[in-house]
Amino acid sequence: MKFAIIGLGNLGASLAENLAYLGHEVLAIDTDMAKMDAVKDRVTSVVCMDSTDTEALQTLSLEKFDGVFVTFSKDFGTSVQTVALLKSLGVSRIVVRAISAVHATVLRSIGVERVITPEEDFARHYALQLMTRDLFEDRYAVDARHAVSVLTVPDSMVGEKVQRAGFEASFRMDLLCVRRPVKRRNLLGRMNVVYEVLPWEQDAIELQAHDQLVVFGSAENLKAFGTL
Repeated sequence: MKFAIIGLGNLGASLAENLAYLGHEVLAIDTDMAKMDAVKDRVTSVVCMDSTDTEALQTLSLEKFDGVFVTFSKDFGTSVQTVALLKSLGVSRIVVRAISAVHATVLRSIGVERVITPEEDFARHYALQLMTRDLFEDRYAVDARHAVSVLTVPDSMVGEKVQRAGFEASFRMDLLCVRRPVKRRNLLGRMNVVYEVLPWEQDAIELQAHDQLVVFGSAENLKAFGTL
């Protein structure tokens, strides 16, 4: 797929690099040459331009892209102007970082359907992490009370065969998958540990030490399970 990232702050640069790593074609846009130099070797192409310049933006044919991300972290006015221009050029899928609640309201009022709020998302994520007392490797908040969480298999479950239905009945959570650590050599030739999702064999997996469970549930049930 083909994506454009406008604004190469921390969020924009990270998003551009990760999309490129996943095999997508990525065009990175900013007015700061230093920021472009930092990502140019990890994305498909970079363009130094002012995203509020109608004629310059028009030359990129962004309406043909699968998505355009506008990720400015400070400039409310530039963000709104850029979005307005993108919409006037026929770009259909626009994802925009909101700087504030007012900014988010303005974006939605001009027809932006996908507004992201990294700071609020992190706050929700961290609050849930505090509630579960750092029992999990990672967690992804779904709302204020529910999350998808990753945790290492408790010692008491090593050697047991686990089934999705039985897991739900016992712990009042959904078991999404089991991940197992394997060693893989990276591009620099070093051995790294990565986690791979295991296929379900007859709807059961025998758990090993260091396996990870990916589960969905309420914060209360996640906390209770994490203390097993």
